[in-house]
Amino acid sequence: MDFHHSRPIKKTRREHRCTWCCEVIPAGSAAFAHFGVFDGDPYNGHTHGECEAAMRHPAVQDWLADEGYIPGDGVRGRVDDRRWKLPQFNPDGTRTEEPL
Repeated sequence: MDFHHSRPIKKTRREHRCTWCCEVIPAGSAAFAHFGVFDGDPYNGHTHGECEAAMRHPAVQDWLADEGYIPGDGVRGRVDDRRWKLPQFNPDGTRTEEPL
């Protein structure tokens, strides 16, 4: 049985690597913790708040459902990386240009 759970963390106790962008999340920082089971294998990880928001973008969710996810594929807090073949967005959610 596959499942996924994520929860916000106000302050991490130690340093982690973001599974979206692979940058360091320093100890004492806000983050999201993820854990679950995929294809029978357990997993866990952490993301920056802005990376969590990027992962939850509807276009990214559609792409992930079709293509899958490899940790480190994203750019910190962004959904406009050319690998995703998505429209580019500013941090406030407005588009910066036409879809790629």
